[in-house]
Amino acid sequence: MTLFHTHIHPHSYPFFHPGTKSERGRRKRLFSLFVFLWLGACIARAAYTGPNAAPHNDTDSLLQRIFGYEGNYGQAVDGTERNFYMKYDYRTMRRNFTLMMVPNMYPISRGNRNYTGETYGRIRFHSDGNHELNSQVAVGTIGHYKKIFPVLVGYITPKLYQPTLIGDFVLSPFHADNKRFYRYQLGSDSLGKKTLAFWPRINNTQLVKGKALVDPLTGKIEQTTIKGSFDMIIFSLELTMDEHSHSLIPQKSDLFSVFKLMGNRIGARTTAFFNCPVTLADSMKTTDGMALMDSLRPIPLTDFEKSVYRKKIMDEEKKSEKSRIARISNTAWDVLGDRLVGSLSAGNENAYIKLSPLLNPFYLSYSQNKGLSYKLKLTAEYNFSPQQGIELNPMLGYNFKQKQIYFTLPLRFTYWQQRKGWVELIWKNGNRITNSTVLDKIKDEMVDTINFDHLGLDYFRDYSLRLSTNLQLLPSLGLNLGFIYHRRTALSGRLMNLLGKPHIYRSFAPNIQASLQPYPQWPMLTVNYERGIKGVANGNTKYERIESDLSYHRRMSRLRQYSLRLGGGFYTDRSTTFFVDYDNFHDNYLPDGWEDDWTGHFQLLTAQWYNASRYYIKANAAYESPMMALSRLPLVGRYIETERLYAGILQIERIHTPYIEVGYGMTNRFFSAGLFASFVNANFEEIGAKCTVELFKKW
Repeated sequence: MTLFHTHIHPHSYPFFHPGTKSERGRRKRLFSLFVFLWLGACIARAAYTGPNAAPHNDTDSLLQRIFGYEGNYGQAVDGTERNFYMKYDYRTMRRNFTLMMVPNMYPISRGNRNYTGETYGRIRFHSDGNHELNSQVAVGTIGHYKKIFPVLVGYITPKLYQPTLIGDFVLSPFHADNKRFYRYQLGSDSLGKKTLAFWPRINNTQLVKGKALVDPLTGKIEQTTIKGSFDMIIFSLELTMDEHSHSLIPQKSDLFSVFKLMGNRIGARTTAFFNCPVTLADSMKTTDGMALMDSLRPIPLTDFEKSVYRKKIMDEEKKSEKSRIARISNTAWDVLGDRLVGSLSAGNENAYIKLSPLLNPFYLSYSQNKGLSYKLKLTAEYNFSPQQGIELNPMLGYNFKQKQIYFTLPLRFTYWQQRKGWVELIWKNGNRITNSTVLDKIKDEMVDTINFDHLGLDYFRDYSLRLSTNLQLLPSLGLNLGFIYHRRTALSGRLMNLLGKPHIYRSFAPNIQASLQPYPQWPMLTVNYERGIKGVANGNTKYERIESDLSYHRRMSRLRQYSLRLGGGFYTDRSTTFFVDYDNFHDNYLPDGWEDDWTGHFQLLTAQWYNASRYYIKANAAYESPMMALSRLPLVGRYIETERLYAGILQIERIHTPYIEVGYGMTNRFFSAGLFASFVNANFEEIGAKCTVELFKKW
């Protein structure tokens, strides 16, 4: 969610009033000094934590065997299934009312302080280190709440030999690409076996420390202890790998973790076994049976777990003594609380539905220009076959500043999944559009004694309906055909009528878009043609527009990635000068956080300038890395997960030299933030900032 998006404007019309020469010089010197100091700190820190010094020969040899173990000795695990048993304990050390806002934490926020549970079933491993869990027997004290802390499942099965340990995060010390970020020390245990200690060169949340027991002949990690802190979770994992000499599957995992946020402190212990002897029938669905679990459990319950189970029995006896009205009331409050702060989801083999929480800070946004907004999301899917299905993904929101409900209702029918063949209908509103051409025309026709700038005559509500169909004609060539209908209504409709101007503008435009990507590693070229036709559906707007976009995105080792975009557009027919907005320039009123498309947009550019231009040429670039600049600094570096650099250049009709925008962004467990600076006509123009909440984004 956007917390703020503010600009420091040195003047009202930045493109045409750059300020005095001395003011421009002072701003440029201050900005240059800031960049110089920042880059100097980055270089100094990088020099201090430069590449590894040449390690001891024995350590280096062992590391090479570890790095090559999966490729040289590891058995293929894709599709391998094992019986697994997992038990978990939750202990509340401190809690307050804010805990109910944490996903899946509602029962702990108001119920008992301690919980325990067990599950038994099948686990399927994949070659990329990921896995699928199929729970067949589940018991516990959480009641109808089946999951608390589901994110911890990824911690108990780390991908030791992959670049990242947990999902797409936390750099593994056992992968060659990450060697530069770790220090290593070779030792021996009490039995004379080789041990390898590792710790980070930089104190960063994407790095871990610990010790591993290693087979010196093959480089197999037999046992390891990994400690770290990521996404509000402090964890310590003790992992024992399968005894088979070339196995990549864990045998036992013991995870200790602590969740800390806003005064809440929840401890958890999760223990899992991945080679249990009893195989249940595939037809068995998740069932609640303590007697059955007693026969499957590979280790006995602890005294703490037994006491939690006993307390649950006592609580149920007390509930049975309560009146029927009291029981219904308690159940209703539980269900209501769960719906307010938790997602509602259900599904089977063919259908799936999910509603976002009614109260979720991630869906609350604020910016200086757009004010406070809140949104809800719904996902509904039904698959008729592997190739055909229908999905509805509506989004509803309310803007408190504009006092307006806005919505997006996309309905898509997929008729040929293999060829990306689908038909989609999108009805939406809410994106207010501004066009200075309307205001300029009124000013030219009216007397100069009237100040039109503060009447809001250039703001319109935009309702649109789009029907399109898509098909991948060839593996490298896609085609999209359709039409789009706009109905734009002036916010000051009465004043527009008094001035003799229409307050409603309609447009109907067929649209065709072709995309070409010869190979997956190559850039994608997209060409879009749209023509507005007067008279169709009462359309009073005529135009013809062509746009093209060349985009390239590449992921590299060590969680690095970069993206490049080059695009342009122009109008061949502008019989009507109102609302000829471009597809590649749209304000996003509902950003989804760090992964939202910041790379192809200009954060500080006002929409009225490019919407009124007859053409544009733009280029954007972004580079992302987990440890770039601030992450290398003491104190603050440990809290930064990823950093990003932005650069963009734009040529439009109303400026003499290209508009340039540069920026820096960072994200951590709580929020992501970006700082941007713009330059117009070779002069420093303004600075702006943007911030979005990232709480529980990775959960």
